[in-house]
Amino acid sequence: MDNNVARWLRLLPMLLMMAVIFFLSSLSGDEVSIYMPSFSNADKVAHSIVYAALAATAIFAFSSWRRPVACALLAFVISALYGASDEWHQSFVAGRTMDFFDFLADSFAAAAVVVCWLLWRKGKAIK
Repeated sequence: MDNNVARWLRLLPMLLMMAVIFFLSSLSGDEVSIYMPSFSNADKVAHSIVYAALAATAIFAFSSWRRPVACALLAFVISALYGASDEWHQSFVAGRTMDFFDFLADSFAAAAVVVCWLLWRKGKAIK
């Protein structure tokens, strides 16, 4: 397969994850409450899981770069900016609101994945 085609194909999981997030954010508050578990801060856990997955797919998309720190930073920035745009998008959906703490959960989860990936790469390089 052509190297350029392979690079573009690596973007597909990240773009699919973004589409899933957009779809979930488009659900009304009543629709979301049907699927959401009833424990305290379940929405923050859901945000963390989804944005950890987004960061992981962003890392996959750019991990062929020769600069892992640049890849990690880009994965974090994409995830955090998408989290901010997701919160803004939710402000237009019935029964949903913009929540700064959801954005923090998104960003923290993305940062955790990025840091873990960098530490894993560092440990792998030492061996």
